[in-house]
Amino acid sequence: MAPASVERRWRVPAGGTLAAWLIPFALIVYLGMERGGFEQPVYSQVGIAAWWLVAVGFLAAALPVARVGRSGWIALALLAAFAGWTAIGVSWSSSSGRSVVEVAREVVYVGVFAVALLIGGRGRLRTTIGAVGAGCAVIACIALLSRLHPAWFPPNELPSVLVGIQSRLAYPIGYWNALAGLIAIGLPLVVWATTSARSTVLRAAAG
Repeated sequence: MAPASVERRWRVPAGGTLAAWLIPFALIVYLGMERGGFEQPVYSQVGIAAWWLVAVGFLAAALPVARVGRSGWIALALLAAFAGWTAIGVSWSSSSGRSVVEVAREVVYVGVFAVALLIGGRGRLRTTIGAVGAGCAVIACIALLSRLHPAWFPPNELPSVLVGIQSRLAYPIGYWNALAGLIAIGLPLVVWATTSARSTVLRAAAG
């Protein structure tokens, strides 16, 4: 019995750390390659997956659920309250259809944030931050490659719609300001990972 208990003590944290890194990283890269998740089918798929993960984490205990602090629960409650208030606002909105779309988007935000709390928590915050920075770095590298080797990527259709933007780097997000914003978010995270990584190999990879 002792070896089994020791094995559980070592395997569960390893799985939790892997999930805390892989899920945020995959989400950033997937949404980045899908034009930032702006289109409704894309973020709807993400929302369904996120809420399934939440259900699995709570009901089946299949996720390596981390301990969530009080501030995390408060932030989740505030975000859910904002989504609820937006849903109430549909009744007096001048465009109820668009308001319903925004409610659905905010429900996705709540689900993604809940997943981040479940797999990350306070104990794995360093891992989650590093994963977000790595995902942003991957999208930035893909954007740079699309400029250096445009033949490797789909043709840019934006210049046929908007005049005078041929020189603006927008792939894969589809909007240059959004791409710049994503890189601006990821840059300090990559710098933080470079300076705070616990091994020389990780610091070199982040740099």
